[in-house]
Amino acid sequence: MLWQLLQQHSFDIIQTIFLVLGFWLAAKSYQDDDRSRQVGHLIQLGDSYQKIINTLIEKPQLNGIFTKGKDPSKITTIERNYIQQVIMQMYLVYTATKLGQFDYFEGIENDIKKFLNFPLQAAVWEEIKQFHDKEFVEYIEELQDD
Repeated sequence: MLWQLLQQHSFDIIQTIFLVLGFWLAAKSYQDDDRSRQVGHLIQLGDSYQKIINTLIEKPQLNGIFTKGKDPSKITTIERNYIQQVIMQMYLVYTATKLGQFDYFEGIENDIKKFLNFPLQAAVWEEIKQFHDKEFVEYIEELQDD
């Protein structure tokens, strides 16, 4: 009886097996694509970070942004623009992490805390935070309170 049932429905059984196999392969392919996309984003993050560092090296006039005693009222345009770029990079990393494109890593929070602990960065943040998402502002403010 079982043999007869298998003979009558062999095409349906084979079709179902291949359908399930197709769904499994599609899911596996999506998972692999997602990992590749995450690695690509991580590489882009590394490139952006390198550009931030290179800008510091190439423009010695930015050295003042890491001075604790610098008066925020004497910030130069190049310093303001650079700090805004770094804050935008922070926002992009925050958003990408929130969207699952990066795994959470505590080191980025330490970098943010250190960066915004200087007077020029804190002053620029106060000026531009109104232009950022409420969640990002709350995130940064929470880090600053630590």
